[in-house]
Amino acid sequence: MKALLINRRLYLYPALIICCLIACTEESDITTIETGNNEYQLEFNIETPSYSLDESLHTRTGEDVEVHIDTLSYYILDESGNLITPMKSQVVNANRILQLDGLSPGRYTITFLARSRKNKLVSGTTCGVINEESPWVSFDADEKLAVDGEYFWASRSFNIIPGQRQQSLSVQLERKIGRIDVNIDVERAVNRRLIRKVEVTFNEPTAAAILANGHFAGKKLIKKVDITDTQSIYALPSPDEDKVSGIIRLTMIDSDSILHYQNVAFDDCLLQVNRISVIKVKMQHPEDENGKIYIFNEDYTPVNSRRILTDSEPDNILFNANHRSFYIDQPLQVGFIGDSLLHVRFYSARPIRHVKIMAMYAPVSSEYFEIAEYEEIYALHDSEIPFTLLKDKEMKYRTETGRIIVLPPMSSLDKNRLSLKIVCEDPYWKKIKEIKAHWKITFSAYGTSAAEPAKGNWRYIRPRSCREAIALFTNIAWMNETARYRQMLIAKNGKYWLTAKQEDGSQTFLQDNLVLINQLRNLGGLAIGECGGVLGLGGGNTMGLVGYIFTTHYNDTDPSGYIVHTVFHELGHCMGYGHQTAMTYGNWAQGDCNILYRDLSKEGELPVSESKWLSNFNY
Repeated sequence: MKALLINRRLYLYPALIICCLIACTEESDITTIETGNNEYQLEFNIETPSYSLDESLHTRTGEDVEVHIDTLSYYILDESGNLITPMKSQVVNANRILQLDGLSPGRYTITFLARSRKNKLVSGTTCGVINEESPWVSFDADEKLAVDGEYFWASRSFNIIPGQRQQSLSVQLERKIGRIDVNIDVERAVNRRLIRKVEVTFNEPTAAAILANGHFAGKKLIKKVDITDTQSIYALPSPDEDKVSGIIRLTMIDSDSILHYQNVAFDDCLLQVNRISVIKVKMQHPEDENGKIYIFNEDYTPVNSRRILTDSEPDNILFNANHRSFYIDQPLQVGFIGDSLLHVRFYSARPIRHVKIMAMYAPVSSEYFEIAEYEEIYALHDSEIPFTLLKDKEMKYRTETGRIIVLPPMSSLDKNRLSLKIVCEDPYWKKIKEIKAHWKITFSAYGTSAAEPAKGNWRYIRPRSCREAIALFTNIAWMNETARYRQMLIAKNGKYWLTAKQEDGSQTFLQDNLVLINQLRNLGGLAIGECGGVLGLGGGNTMGLVGYIFTTHYNDTDPSGYIVHTVFHELGHCMGYGHQTAMTYGNWAQGDCNILYRDLSKEGELPVSESKWLSNFNY
């Protein structure tokens, strides 16, 4: 063993990285380079070779992903064992190239330590090198902390001889740690989110330090190391043997927020450098027999979910009531596709959160029970999530009264005896539930097409106008049920005319304005289209509006509230009123309803009070 000079210098260069598993190939040959006239006489290229997969069922040696080195340290010894400081040095190319200059002719050894950090909460301590057997990096003695990532080491010799050209040298690193992955098998995918913590405890100690010569030293106990986020643990190998045993501890939560624990013992797990071992754990959760599923936002994929009424939606979908229609008081449509897909479609300009779907199946239950809960259902959302009531074993469900019922194994489902309902406390959804109108909303091209966008006073309506129409008529249907609208009507009793003024000055007025609430509420439906040349076309179930009304009915786009009077004018026609009445060209449509709509929008009371809910979406 050769002592190193005390006036050593240790170089640390931080950078960013991406992880890779690396094999070691020892480089023992001596390469000669020159002292030339270029800026750097010597360049080391740090290489991380690929891996071949281990054929074992329980371990694998690596994965072909790029290593991202964030720290590179090195020291240089001359042939007498003295630590040498070059005149100039720099690390470039994301810590992949070390350039040196100012070394005198002679024979040297350079040793590297590289780190690919994985855990920002843990950090190895880089030590001053006293001799080749002194620790270069050591790890905290805290039992609840493991290695902070992957460490690599390499050493090689080289000569510098005067008069020769500059050359580059390659350095292949050796991984000095092992990795153990914990593979948790769950009864249902949703149960994975019930895991609150995953901890690993080893019965045997691991090494505690990497020496300057690449060997290991010391002992460190690992107890209750939290690997919840990564479900992987990096560790130096055991100083005594290449296998470890221990405990995997799972902390889980149930639907009542009660914590549960599961300890799983393992043994004979290989902990070797440059190797990944896998511990398989079968999670046992108290709600494995709970039939209810939870759908989180990250469960939505391009395969199982999408937006409706996008700008690219084809006419054969947009104008087909079998594909695009809904009732204004029931914008959230829920049902089953076959026996195994829970289908949700939402005709809404706003999302809702924490939505429960409940079912009542007459053959097994006389009350509703929870079958699914969505973290969020997006605006204009359409999805199919795997779920079935058909199970080959008993499943437990919670009823709306809090009682737990057990459904027997079922092989078939009579959908005629199945009822579904929605439970949600979202403030927006509560407003929707206040709507009593049951209008069927459809969309119509009224004879136009992309090839013929104008036909008489009709224009080719595009999906954006259809999206905005949902917000507009949801707002009006809700306003129709408000106390303020009712109070306004009472205050105007006897002031809404039903006929034009006669020659003798006589005129007929509506004496009980509250009938207007039921007349608007009881409209059968609205087939929404777009018109031009006139501001609107209405009557029966026909509802046509000039394009800009769909996008400017909000307070933040029309503070005056004037634009929306056209909508009430056309609704007056749909209720059966002609142009000689106050419900079209008069104070109901053009002075009272539009102003109340504006005020409710300004106060944020309408279900969709601002244009941002739809204008912020990319369709």
